[in-house]
Amino acid sequence: MFSLWSTLIPLILGCALVPVQSLATILLLQSEDGRRKATAWVIGMTSARVVQGLLFALLLHTSAAIAQDVDDGPGAVASFVLLLVAMTMLLSALGAALRHEDPDAPPPRWLGVVDRISPANAFGIGTAMIVLSVKFWVFTVGAVTAIAGAGLPLPERVLTFALFIVLGESTLIALLAIGLVSPARAKPLLDRIVAWLTAKNRVLVMTLGTAFGIWFLVKALHGLGVLT
Repeated sequence: MFSLWSTLIPLILGCALVPVQSLATILLLQSEDGRRKATAWVIGMTSARVVQGLLFALLLHTSAAIAQDVDDGPGAVASFVLLLVAMTMLLSALGAALRHEDPDAPPPRWLGVVDRISPANAFGIGTAMIVLSVKFWVFTVGAVTAIAGAGLPLPERVLTFALFIVLGESTLIALLAIGLVSPARAKPLLDRIVAWLTAKNRVLVMTLGTAFGIWFLVKALHGLGVLT
């Protein structure tokens, strides 16, 4: 169980602390009909993650490569996936250090016209953000692989993946709750969060990408027998 959550927790934090998602949620909340749009946006991302999880769970169910006791460490498939996660995070950190544009950021053109986006459009954009992002695909594959390799009964696997989704979106859910409960009172707080995220976006991506990238790289190399 420790091995499972030592993999899931960094993935959860990686999902929850992506600055551009929080910025987009706040901008949608502050737009016209913002509560419906922001809710649709979060539901769109959640739906995409559920479909990704089901798809990869089905694929991994047929693979005997990860059907092993959790105490034996990650198998070849799981270790390769962790290596992909590590490379993805380290490349994100490098991109931020070199001031490259974030490939996972929503298109600038719709961020500038959030008032004209309908809830249906927001749902589609939220879905597309997860589906079109290599980073989020890799995160989901990493989570599903870790859960499948832990040897849990099916109900516990489903519950664990549901927790992965909810905790991975906890920042967005918290922002959404703030906006839904008291939009007028929430505006000053949301404005301060926007200013902080805008100022710290590059530092956050660099710090999280480097720390978690190294963590997963070590786990992957250990699982592949490169490190002992």
